[in-house]
This record gives sequence, structure tokens and C-alpha cells, in this order.
Amino acid sequence: MRKRILAIALILSVMLPGIIMPLNANAKGYSLGNLNEVIPAEYDLRHLGLVTSVKMMVQTDHYTDAAYAVCAAMESNALKMGYGTYDLSEYQLDYFSRKLLNVENDKLTIGQSAHPWVDQMTSIYKTGLFSKKMIDGALTMGIGPVIESTCPSSEFGGQLEDKYATNYNVFDFAGMYSVKRTDEEGIKKLIMKHGGVVCELWYNLDKYFDESTSSLYVPTDYKDTLSVGHMLIVGWDDNYSRNNFAEKPAADGAWIVKTNFGDEFGDMGYIYVSYYDYDFMNSTWSDTCTAYTVSPTTAYDTVYQYDAFASSPTIPTNGIAMKLNVNKDQTMTGVCVYPYSIDSEVYAVINVYRNANGPDDFSSAECIYTHRAKITEVGYRLIEFDKGVNLNKGEKIYVTVKFDKLIPVLCEKTYWNYKPSVNSDETYQMRYNKWIDCKYFKETTGLDTDSNYNICMKVLTRNGHDQEVVHHDKDYFYLGDTVFYLSNNLEATMTLTWKEVEGAEGYRIYRKSEEDEYFGPIKECDAETFKYVDSGLELGKSYTYKVVAFAGDYENYSAEKTLTATIKAPWIRSLTNDKEGCVTIKLSPVEGADMYGIYRLDTNTYKWLGSSTTATYVDKKVKKGVSYSYKARAYKDGFMSALSGYKMIKVKK
Repeated sequence: MRKRILAIALILSVMLPGIIMPLNANAKGYSLGNLNEVIPAEYDLRHLGLVTSVKMMVQTDHYTDAAYAVCAAMESNALKMGYGTYDLSEYQLDYFSRKLLNVENDKLTIGQSAHPWVDQMTSIYKTGLFSKKMIDGALTMGIGPVIESTCPSSEFGGQLEDKYATNYNVFDFAGMYSVKRTDEEGIKKLIMKHGGVVCELWYNLDKYFDESTSSLYVPTDYKDTLSVGHMLIVGWDDNYSRNNFAEKPAADGAWIVKTNFGDEFGDMGYIYVSYYDYDFMNSTWSDTCTAYTVSPTTAYDTVYQYDAFASSPTIPTNGIAMKLNVNKDQTMTGVCVYPYSIDSEVYAVINVYRNANGPDDFSSAECIYTHRAKITEVGYRLIEFDKGVNLNKGEKIYVTVKFDKLIPVLCEKTYWNYKPSVNSDETYQMRYNKWIDCKYFKETTGLDTDSNYNICMKVLTRNGHDQEVVHHDKDYFYLGDTVFYLSNNLEATMTLTWKEVEGAEGYRIYRKSEEDEYFGPIKECDAETFKYVDSGLELGKSYTYKVVAFAGDYENYSAEKTLTATIKAPWIRSLTNDKEGCVTIKLSPVEGADMYGIYRLDTNTYKWLGSSTTATYVDKKVKKGVSYSYKARAYKDGFMSALSGYKMIKVKK
């Protein structure tokens, strides 16, 4: 298979300025997505001005509801990012996703090649079951989005020239992030962070929809009698009464869903779907809710890739790689990867090699760039570099991405009647710290798997050398490790100190107590401050902290650390051997202490000796010529401090 190079002509002159809608951050007390805050019981993007108007889907012989839902999600994200209000063309996205897949028996050519999907995909597309996947594939290739006036929906059924695939994009597609439909908290966090999320729903309006309350609850799996459609979840209400549904679900709570049935349907185009709807209680991983993000058209001119489409199969791996045959002088700006699931945050190291003989032989290669990134969400994403990497026409370049743990990544694989054409020395995956050519994966590993597959990985470039890299996505800018230390050395206070993080513009301190579920911000420090004392804490209570380094919108979180608040420990000011032969111990007073305990070293252990209500104690049980070592602690309201440091004295009298 020859190298696919998708040349994306970014014609900025056609990008229409949007009308900026004010973001009413205080409406109903909603947050604009600070995920360190408690998830509210009610949240509605309509009240924040972060959704566009409801549309009426144009009826054609093709299943287009996925295009409506995905465009609505990108419109919502554009508002969330402050880019303005856009009316995106569902027709353009639907048309070219079908043409890419050869559904119209007419391949779309972008740049140097077409995508080899076969005619049999026509029937699959018309069922609607895979229309969203095909649209996802089109977006990752650089298809659209464009505004409605460029490709109006009134032209459904007509033909579009290939130039409308990429030449009129008003955004770059930045990423898509998915969670299971059964993950209620995950869906809510996606909405708060990115805007509306797309979900596939099965429904029967005649049987399960209550027109008086615009509510939908499907209690069980009746897919043989149900319709299916993609819609946009824009919020939720934990207290939405179960009595509002035609059939009563187990408890209260509903998702607020934007339909594509027009604003005369339901609640001005919106419906309320029970948390306990069958789809949200019995989901598989393929049944996901997905957020779509966009960025201004400044990121790239060319997409290098071998996978025609990101289909469902995955490969568990510690790393992926691909070769580039550079077709012109360009600047590499980033790499796109597609982790399918992660248990926790994943760190990735990207290396760019020039003049390598292959991923396994870098002895004569020049590593021209290394980048580190943190991945916190599942889905397709762009890892943007912190500087551009110059590539020269005719060079052979290898790009490797190594993960700090084994994760499944999406791949293009034999799917129904479609078989990807895979050549050697195109894409690679790492197994047991060894790079394996995807062409020979089955033969090399002996695993019972189809050897025809490509790793879903893309490299983005801009034309010419020394091009600026414009950052849009804060999750994948790696500031460096934020390391901090926590101590409890003052009365009811915690002292945090941390190491300087290169490139940080400042630091934020987050805290939660033992009864809190979520962290809350308590302090923001400038780039020259590396210490903070948190005071006014409750004795005996445990507190957990984390420190965040930030640069603009980019953030890097430290690990969490927990300590229990205690009172200040005293220190031993002096030890004296008086004329009576006793040892007098004088302590530094601790404000508010109601008792002091004295400990003396005995067979390698400091053991309780006695107590005093003042900061002075006399040890009468000493012998001449013997050395003694002491420690002390303070007590207040039943709480005790840590032990002090020790002091020693030799009794001479």
C-alpha cells in the first residue's frame, strides 16, 4: 500500500467570524467545567448559552442523524472554547464520509490517493449502525467541518465537488473523547469539560414517550420494535421525577437531550431520558458517549497516515510507530493517537528519528526531537509539540510513541468485507520491548489474529520550515513532573513545598478533607513561589493536597499527599544538671498546650517518663556518670504533637 498523504488546504479567508455569545457562568450557579468542583445535581448547557438551535433533520435515503449529532457537538464545543456561534453543514460531513467509503461508487481523492473502501459498505451505512464511525474516520482525515451556507442541507441528494471536503474548513478537528454509557459520572464530566456529548439511543415514541412531560424511558431491550438515532446530551437533572415518565423507572433522574426533530417536538426540541433507560444501564464499550473538540484552522496542512479508517479492533501495546516519506519541506507540529481505554493517566514519550534503518535500528539514526505528554482521557487526540520539527523533502522519518504502561490502541483491521492493504515498513507496534512490523504481526508473534491491520496513528505537518505550533489542547502539553512535600510542623497547619517546574507560570494548591469527595482550590502562587502554609485546620482531621503547575491553559498535576493536622511539637531549649543531682528539662512553650510529655531513651527506645502542665520538667531518677537522652511532645484537647528532636546530657553531680 502506498503512503497516503492527505493534503489539507487551509483557506483561512473563508473562515467566517462567529457571533460570540456571552457565557453566563453564574446562571443557576453552574460551573463552566472546573472538574475539581462537586458535580452539581442539575446542569444544563442551555442555561450557559453553550448549545446552538435545534434543527430538523433532512429526510433522505441515507441515515444522517449521526452527522446532525456530531455537528451539534462541535458547535457546542466551539461555544465552550469561546470561538463563537457556528451553523455547521451536516450535509458536507455526511456526504464525504460516504464518498470516502465508496458508498456512492465514487472514491474521494484527497492529495495523492483515494481510500479503498468497498461497495458492500453501502448497506451497512444505510442501516445507521456504523454511520458515526464513518464520520469519525472522515474527521480524523481532515474532512470538514464547513458552515451550512457553504454546503446547505437543501442540497441533500446532490453532488459536491471534492474541494468542499477540506478547502472550506472553519475548524480543525482536535479530538474526540468517549466514556461508556453506563458511566454516569464520566458523561457528566465530559459535558462540563467539552460541551454536549453524542449518544446513540433506541426509542419508540408511540409506546415509551410521554408528550406531556417530553420524557422517554425504555425499560428493556426491544430493539426489534425500536428506532435508533444519535442525539446530543446537554445536561442532567438528578431530581427529575420518576413520575414524569410513561413507565416508572427505579428512581428519579434524567439526561437532558437535544434531538434533531425540530423545535416543535418535545420541550422545544429537547427530551428528558431516564438515568435508568435500558441503553444507559446495559451498555457495552461500543455503546459510548462521545465529546468532539475543535480548534482554529492553524494546526496543520498535511496528515500523514496509513489507516483509512479507525475501526473497532484494538491491539494492547507499549508503543506504536510509523514511517514518513516526506513529500515536501515541512514542519511537524504533532502526532495523533487513539488509546481505546486507560485505567489511569498514561505518559507518552514521542521520538522523531532521521536516517534510521527501521524502529529496531537507531544506531545510525539522528533523534531530532523528543516530546513528553500526559494522556488523561480515552479517545482520539492530537498531542501537540512544544516546538516545530523541520522535515526536508525526500527524507525518511520514523516517529515512535512509547507509553509507560500497556494500553489498547485502535487499529484498522479486516472488517466485514473490507480488508486494509498493508505493506511492510509502514506501521509498527511494540510487544515485549520489541518493535514488530504490522505486516508480519501474526507471523512474528504466533497469535491467532488477522495480520492485515494498520495502527491508527497520524502525523501532522505544516508546509515550509520553522512554522509556528499553535497549542489548543491543555491535556497534552507536558510541563514536567510536579513534586511536592508536605509537613505538619505548626499548630493546626500544613506546610507544602514543591520543586520548580520548568515553563510554569504559577502553581495552584488544591485540598480536600477526609469527608470531602472532590478537591477545591485554596491558593494560587506565582512562578517564583515554592512554599505555602495552610492554616486554620481542625486538629485530628486528615487533609489531602495536590499542587498543579500551570502555563496559560496547560496544567500538570502532582501526586496526592495526605497528613493529619496535629499541634506544634515543642523543642528542648536546655538540659541542666542541678546541685541536687537532678536533670532539669526546659521546653519551648506551645501556645494552647495543656500538657507536655517527656520521653527518655531506654534500650534504644524513647519511653514515657512523665508529664508537666508547664514547659519545665525535673528528672530525679538519674545516676552520676550516666548520659541521658530526652524527647518531648505537647498535648492539647486530647491531641498530641509529634515528638521533638532529642538532646543529651551526662550527669556529673
